[in-house]
Amino acid sequence: MICKRIKTYQKESSNPKMTLVDKSRGSGKSKFILENKSRGTYYALNFEKDVYQGNAIDTKCDFGLKIENEKVKTIYFIELKGTDVNKGIEQLLATLEDTQKCFKGFEKKARLVVSRFPKPELTYRTRAYKDLVRKTKKEIIIKQHQIVEVI
Repeated sequence: MICKRIKTYQKESSNPKMTLVDKSRGSGKSKFILENKSRGTYYALNFEKDVYQGNAIDTKCDFGLKIENEKVKTIYFIELKGTDVNKGIEQLLATLEDTQKCFKGFEKKARLVVSRFPKPELTYRTRAYKDLVRKTKKEIIIKQHQIVEVI
């Protein structure tokens, strides 16, 4: 069921630049910027609004970015957050686990953008963080304000 919704709602693009901002929370201080230097095709997913249609909004990440061609099969799980880093990690992990059958054979990457990262040393000790590191094979990045991903 979830895989079918992902295929239905993925939006194909080859635009050279895409910016994701979570407008539902008002401020939009955290953003994810994709720079598509290869001009290849990618698929944007709005997990919160489209795939989960507002259900389980507190437990799933905001966006996904799928790249699938003859050279690469990668899925990015993207969460834009205020200061609750641990909650963001839990949302990324929950979405990754819920959709794992949809992305078999894909390299999985997690991106968490926060407006403020108060105590990183405490976050890195949590079980959820360690699980996410293991499931993404260390492909997790947590940054303040914005992440720029170049493909």
